[in-house]
Amino acid sequence: MHDKTEQVELEDTGQRELPGRSLDIKVAALGLLAFVILMYLLTRWLFPQGISLNEQSLGAERGARAGGAGGELSYSGQDDGSGAMVAEVVAIRRNVQVKGNNELAWSNAHTGVFLADHDSLQTLRNSGATVKLDDDSLIQVGPDSLIVFQGGISDPFTPRTTNSIVMMEGTLGAQFASSPGNPRHLEIALPNGLARFIPGDNDAAVAFNINVNPDLSSSVSVLSGAGVVTVGGHTTTVDAEHGVTININGEIIEEGRLPGRPTGIRPRNSKVYQYRALPPEVAFSWKPVPNIDRYRFRLARDADMNDVVVDERLGSRHFEYGGLQDGTYYWQVSAMDGFMEGPAAASHSIRLVRDASPPALQLQASQVVQGQEAIVVRGRTDPGASVYIQGEAVATVAGSFEQQVTIEPGTTLIVVEAVDGAGNVAYDSQIINTNITINGGGK
Repeated sequence: MHDKTEQVELEDTGQRELPGRSLDIKVAALGLLAFVILMYLLTRWLFPQGISLNEQSLGAERGARAGGAGGELSYSGQDDGSGAMVAEVVAIRRNVQVKGNNELAWSNAHTGVFLADHDSLQTLRNSGATVKLDDDSLIQVGPDSLIVFQGGISDPFTPRTTNSIVMMEGTLGAQFASSPGNPRHLEIALPNGLARFIPGDNDAAVAFNINVNPDLSSSVSVLSGAGVVTVGGHTTTVDAEHGVTININGEIIEEGRLPGRPTGIRPRNSKVYQYRALPPEVAFSWKPVPNIDRYRFRLARDADMNDVVVDERLGSRHFEYGGLQDGTYYWQVSAMDGFMEGPAAASHSIRLVRDASPPALQLQASQVVQGQEAIVVRGRTDPGASVYIQGEAVATVAGSFEQQVTIEPGTTLIVVEAVDGAGNVAYDSQIINTNITINGGGK
């Protein structure tokens, strides 16, 4: 009897202890959950996160680029499914294509097309696009590029919104600034890291170039302002005129100051090339940048270097190109340290003019030099044209010329030629004898 009573008391005691123990567990769980939520919100405030693509998504999108079609991408970032417009294509050069998030095929882009959350844009060889984000920031997409847009991510603690772009191939650049009424922030997810640019309200504009290189490394070059690059959970600040290169394994393999601007640019700015039938071969050159042996040469039809004709990486300080037609062209060159690209030299322009018309040529009556077997030949041609009398070059001043020519006794034929910069030739002639001068001849 005593044993049974003790057993009952023990069971009753155990039943009385269970509710208290359960309450302790619930309190601990709620405390842990509150701590996790607090840390998450604090992390989102201090380090706003962007988007990233998993390896399966990267492979699917690269397959779509190669084959012209592909499946829907899978994102690990925020997606509210609203389909809100996040960017607008404001300029295109040559072959630019876009693809909606739920579309399989690419379609040709046109100026004014809007891009929604998770839409893609690609440029082909020697092509490019200018895209305006929803905060009016402009980004320049270079040739052979592939990027995906995501809607801005709002910060719950500040009025700022961060625009995000996934960049998988090619080149991208931008220059933008913030103001108290229009804070601008941009982050770019790379195949192996994350670049973030957050200019202060009163800071100089942030300007940068990003290249995803053929070996799938990524180079971030900050020309002005500053940015941060996050790789493998570690954040590195990239100051103005500095850059980093990240390999495919997510390791920083290059870091330091960008190379300086090339100088000694030739041909001189605004140089004009005339041609008659075939365009001339234009030779470009510049002085070496110390400790640099690679350069990037770009030639475009516009001063902003958007309508690109040539975009080449060179191992020399010279480049020749003979495929240009009539028109004005702009070119610039920048130095490269590995894959890190320094600031470009100021753009220079050249102008090619097709001219099939011979220059004007007018001869005055020649004057016989008394007491000598010679005459003075005078005339006028277009300024800049070269003049030859009897095959000998003659100096000109603003197109006018005057030259004493020895003649033989009797009759002498004087032949004058004018040759312009395009190679067009005009002829005139005079017949001279000791008694009379006969103007005329063929042109």
